[in-house]
Amino acid sequence: MQSLGINDPPVIHIARDESQTHKKIVGIIPNQYSNPDILLNAQIILHDRIQTKTKKCVAISDPVWLALFNDYFLADEETYRVALRRISTPHPFTRILIVG
Repeated sequence: MQSLGINDPPVIHIARDESQTHKKIVGIIPNQYSNPDILLNAQIILHDRIQTKTKKCVAISDPVWLALFNDYFLADEETYRVALRRISTPHPFTRILIVG
């Protein structure tokens, strides 16, 4: 299990769906540290990914493009545009592409 820097163990609640048409399991993992601000979350994600990829691509010569897969389904194209303008993470990338 990956450490999130939180000392409390995770609490998992599972709710049963008694539907007769199909079976499914619905699970809820509460997180008191989550942030509902989609733009802020996109900024944090981009900062982390750009910083990590900058370190990994240090030996590659220009031009370097960075393609990132958008697995944060709440953020759309415009959210990422604004998030990129708001962060000031230094990087060597000529272009940054978000693939959805």
